[in-house]
Amino acid sequence: MRNPNRWQILIVVVLGSFMAVFNSTIINVSLPTIIKHIANSKQYSDLLISGYTLSMAIMLLSSGSLAKKHGYKVMFLIGAIIFTIGAFMCSISSNIYTLIAMRMIQGAGSGIMISLSMSIIGHNFSDKQRGTAVGLWIMSTGVAGTSGAVLGGYFIEINRWDWIFKINIPLGVLLIITTALILNNRKDENPVKFDFIGFMLLLIWAPLVVYISSAGGNWIYIAATCISLGLFIKHMLTTDHPLVDLRIFKHRNFTLAFISICCFGISLLGGGYIFSQYLLRAAGDTAMQTGITFAPVGIIMGLGSPLVGAMTHKYGNKIFILLGLLFTLAYLIASAQMTPETTQGHITFIIYLRAIGAVLALTPITNLAFKDVTSDEIESVSGVMNMSKQLTGSLSITATTAIIVANQSNKSLTTQQIYTLANNESFEMLAIIATVTILALLFIRKE
Repeated sequence: MRNPNRWQILIVVVLGSFMAVFNSTIINVSLPTIIKHIANSKQYSDLLISGYTLSMAIMLLSSGSLAKKHGYKVMFLIGAIIFTIGAFMCSISSNIYTLIAMRMIQGAGSGIMISLSMSIIGHNFSDKQRGTAVGLWIMSTGVAGTSGAVLGGYFIEINRWDWIFKINIPLGVLLIITTALILNNRKDENPVKFDFIGFMLLLIWAPLVVYISSAGGNWIYIAATCISLGLFIKHMLTTDHPLVDLRIFKHRNFTLAFISICCFGISLLGGGYIFSQYLLRAAGDTAMQTGITFAPVGIIMGLGSPLVGAMTHKYGNKIFILLGLLFTLAYLIASAQMTPETTQGHITFIIYLRAIGAVLALTPITNLAFKDVTSDEIESVSGVMNMSKQLTGSLSITATTAIIVANQSNKSLTTQQIYTLANNESFEMLAIIATVTILALLFIRKE
């Protein structure tokens, strides 16, 4: 039986997800100023993003198991408290090392909230209502993306970069209060022991993946990554109560939803990062102008996500996912053709393609992931889907950063040429990935 207070519960999880996405997007347009102010070195920019994403990914996979034992309310509340403390500590950080560490704390809080948000929706809404609920949830991320980009640009314009983090503090306090008052502490009646071995293996392979993708690495690091990841997968498949049940991949719909969300993690998170850097470094836009350029994404997602979510119950998920990926592919191809002479109108058109692709596909992808799974598998589905999106997004940001660094080694190129080439090469790579994903999706069975 579904919870009669489910719409109030949805408000809480929407606020938590809003904060997590808002905190991620506000950094993109603010990153050059933050680095200049606190470190004066570009080598740390990747760590501020990848460190946050790494700690988020770790908690995305482990939060569901902890929530089953200690309760969803307790864990969601812990996530909100950790996030708010991290925001405060970021705002008073005096050096880059402290800021990176506090960003990782924020990432852990975000990971808990995002993972449990999807699980809470899955447990409290029926299949018929889930599309609308997920649409509203994704709508909040679109609004968060727009407001984060615009506010980040504004704070940079008035030379108050610390408010990029301080703005999260009152939101965090509000979330803590509403969580305490509204959420019910649902948990398993007979909870199993936490998979400590699986968690330790996760703590080994996840940082290694991020490290070797950003800094390279000799055969020792590569071997350690492969071995620890292999042991993690084997343990997940053979233990009675795994940290995350990888048997969910037996569901064909989930597997294809997983492939799709990885594509969107790569193309939207990585693409959004390189696009914003292009606008700031090559096109010469201010942080405020860059934030306004991205505003249509949130507006379109805010208006369209609930509508698409409601329509999926009638028309199915497949058509929306394919259309969304086609629009995303068009966005990637068009972005790869940009030059410093590209007009603002053309850039706005590209942003519209990105927004339409996201609004058409993200809600149906989530619906497809939950389509065949059992109640006991919801936490694993939520963890894997969210983790894969964030981790692949982090890896694509790392890849685009590597392309920027490679172009910077050519001393004959100007800054404008460096970021233009990096933008075009990055989007060409992302377009190939999107094409492969579209071909894979053609194998989704008729719903």
